[in-house]
Parts: sequence; C-alpha cells; structure tokens
Amino acid sequence: MAGSKTRKIDPAREARRRAREKLGLPPRERVIADKRRKLPKHKKQLLEEQLV
Repeated sequence: MAGSKTRKIDPAREARRRAREKLGLPPRERVIADKRRKLPKHKKQLLEEQLV
C-alpha cells in the first residue's frame, strides 16, 4: 500500500473551523419572498365596486 498524502494546513480553513467551534454554525440563509408576485393592494377596492 502506498502511504497516505500528508495534508497541508490551510490557514483560512483552520480559522473557520475554530470559529465554528467557538460560536456555532452560522444562521441559515433566509428566503426573501418575490415582491413581484404579490397582488397589488388596490385590487380589493375593485372587487367591492363590482358587488355594489
């Protein structure tokens, strides 16, 4: 069997690993609703006028 490769230490990866140990995982990404898909607020007034 061939010997396993020795990994070089990546300073950025090590810093992130230590931060996760100390503070925990970062919060999950929030999904922002698409405002273009919301109905306009004035539509209710049009429906009320048709009923009268």
